[in-house]
Amino acid sequence: MVEINKGAKIVLKEGNVARGNPPDDNFAANCLQILAGAEDLFLYQNSSATELRQSMPEVSLGTKFISVEIEKDHIDIEIYTFRTEGTNGNYFSVMVTPSKVWIDVSWVDPGRGGNGIYAAVGAFAAKTKREFIGDPEGLSDIATRRRSDAMLSSALKQRTTDHIRPHQRQADGDELLGIPSLKWIDGDIIGNIQRMIETTYESLAFYVPEVRNACYDFESKTFRDAAGRQLLDGDLATWSSEHPGSRKAGAGLATFKRGLLIGTLLRQESGSRFAVLEQILREPRKFVEDGNLTGVFY
Repeated sequence: MVEINKGAKIVLKEGNVARGNPPDDNFAANCLQILAGAEDLFLYQNSSATELRQSMPEVSLGTKFISVEIEKDHIDIEIYTFRTEGTNGNYFSVMVTPSKVWIDVSWVDPGRGGNGIYAAVGAFAAKTKREFIGDPEGLSDIATRRRSDAMLSSALKQRTTDHIRPHQRQADGDELLGIPSLKWIDGDIIGNIQRMIETTYESLAFYVPEVRNACYDFESKTFRDAAGRQLLDGDLATWSSEHPGSRKAGAGLATFKRGLLIGTLLRQESGSRFAVLEQILREPRKFVEDGNLTGVFY
């Protein structure tokens, strides 16, 4: 028996899948929770540190960690300013209170480890019973989009959504940017994960509609285009570098793989769900190791 969330169990019996009570609406979330049992699904290792200065070096930031300075702001806010290597150095700040934590990565160049910072701070929040919130000073357009992806990865890795909370911009959504509103219910772990899946997918498809016609083939464990042709890493990398919407979506190779995977789960018809679920339950690590899914989440 595998318990995948509170109130929902999946049982394997004689080659068949029997569901205890997993709602169909949460099918994608249930599948990703199972796949998340394979550590290689995540690009960054999960930090167990409860002290922020220790947790950050444990996560690869895509660049060399150099130093950290700590200062007080007001009575209960500590500001950790980290510096990493670069021509002039890159800086990012983490603000910590007794109950909350948030970040400012506006000085981090794209591709220089922003996702790793999110992963580290998410782990720190979960381990110290804090809540990882969006910057109270506001989120940029791209940060609003990136944060939902980072939250989804953190929720799957930490097995909970109790340590994260969407920013008001995420909750409101932005029709002009193709970002759907993200409904959040405290304590509804599986529901929150499902809604993050839907939000991140629609945000990507808004700028790169081709993802709606491509898929992840669970039988062959490969990515496929609308004509059934295999999409190799080089093909998806070309999407990232040449598609006009990729830059606006902040989409790289891992983003497209993740998008095709969750899009396929979201579109899965009820008649085929048992077969997909049984495959994932029986060999989650094989899907990750042999199915080109290594590191598609942060």
